[in-house]
Amino acid sequence: MFLKLEQGLKESLGWALLFNGW
Repeated sequence: MFLKLEQGLKESLGWALLFNGW
C-alpha cells in the first residue's frame, strides 16, 4: 500500500515539475 502511494506521489510530483518547466 505504501509503495503504491509513494509511486503515485512521485508521479504527481513529476507531472507538477513537467508543467512548471513549461
